[in-house]
Amino acid sequence: MSDQAIEQEIQAKGKTAPRVTPADIEANIDSEHYFTAADGIDGGIVAGYRYPGPLDLLTFCVLVLRNGFTVTGESACASPENFDAEIGRKIARANAVQKVWSLMGYALRERLHQAAEAQPEQQEPPAIPAEDRALPADTELTPPAPESVEWRPRIGNTVIHKGYITNGADEHPAMITRVHGVGEGALVNVTVFPDMQSPKVYASIPVYTSRKAAREALAGPSRANGYAYRDE
Repeated sequence: MSDQAIEQEIQAKGKTAPRVTPADIEANIDSEHYFTAADGIDGGIVAGYRYPGPLDLLTFCVLVLRNGFTVTGESACASPENFDAEIGRKIARANAVQKVWSLMGYALRERLHQAAEAQPEQQEPPAIPAEDRALPADTELTPPAPESVEWRPRIGNTVIHKGYITNGADEHPAMITRVHGVGEGALVNVTVFPDMQSPKVYASIPVYTSRKAAREALAGPSRANGYAYRDE
């Protein structure tokens, strides 16, 4: 099965993960050069040297890749009567291309590995302090708002953070940078952008779909790091 046929089957089966394709291989070849073993000897022999006839039957292909690296392929003909220069070059090129597959496959795997290593490890959200969990005996509990089915917190969502007081305001625009759950009250990390102040980072604070939902869910002691709600 040819490289193109394999690529067509991969696409037909919906495989979309990063991979090296025949088009990638061809795009990485800057130039290609062909010669026989006899051609190579002709360029470096002294006068009167006679090389063996079979050297005319050994064809080389040199592929120069875009970064300057060279890859070679060979084609040898057992029967002189079957030798064809064009066929020999095609076979030599195909053998050289097979080596490029290995090189580019390794390079892609290394890039994927480096990207995975650079990702921060997922950490469990910190435990809620006891003072945030314990309620006075006479506190009137309000049931939490039902879980939202229309909206889930996503990294990059803009929200309003409430709790950091500066310049007479305790509500400031913020952006979600990590999500630890779904639904009303899901814990998220946010970066807050108070007016005329440096950004502030808060970890594992609850986020709600609206100011009203937040107020209903948070009846009782306030959280030390505040909370966030969707910017309506």
